[in-house]
Amino acid sequence: PATGLVARGEFECTSIAAVVFNPFAVEVFYRTKRPDGKTGTQFMRFYHFTSAVRCLPVTSDGRVVMIQEHRRSRGEWVQMLPAGGEKKGRAIEVLMSELLAETGCITTSKSWVSTLGERYMDDGVFSDVVSLLAVDHLEAPQNHSNSEEGIRGIVLVPWDEWQKRSLDGEYDDVFCELFAGRCSYDHESQHTTVRGNYRWLYGLSR
Repeated sequence: PATGLVARGEFECTSIAAVVFNPFAVEVFYRTKRPDGKTGTQFMRFYHFTSAVRCLPVTSDGRVVMIQEHRRSRGEWVQMLPAGGEKKGRAIEVLMSELLAETGCITTSKSWVSTLGERYMDDGVFSDVVSLLAVDHLEAPQNHSNSEEGIRGIVLVPWDEWQKRSLDGEYDDVFCELFAGRCSYDHESQHTTVRGNYRWLYGLSR
């Protein structure tokens, strides 16, 4: 039933039309009603991967690639680091796929990937385990968007500015602070370095 609490421009779910389960997500189709009385059907996909990848992508000129992603829960656009669900043991494959899909970035012959290890999440909203990876020396496009992923563009932030903003808690993505605290960028070698327990995986060729 209508609650009368729907804000202007928002819609209210009136009934579930269908639920489809697959190995990694629950797809929900539901009927909606707007404040003006118009009805329609909406679709949402809720992922439930057992593991996921969070990526710190850095271009060859030392800029961090952030995506502009819409958060339905907040009703606004926020800047986030690329992320994606993975099958256990396939973090690199997922990293390459998500980088291209979410940012349009491609690796070069000088790109290196390092891992900061894994983080175990308690809430289980997106996954139980998150693999943290940093990749540098990327080539970024002038413009990139992905409507299927809810991404309207990318933002290239100079490393020093990004690190300061991350450590000051200015980004909505909590992983920014974690990456900023453990990673630094060597402008001379044009590579990302990681403090503490980490290991280089390998170089990547285009």
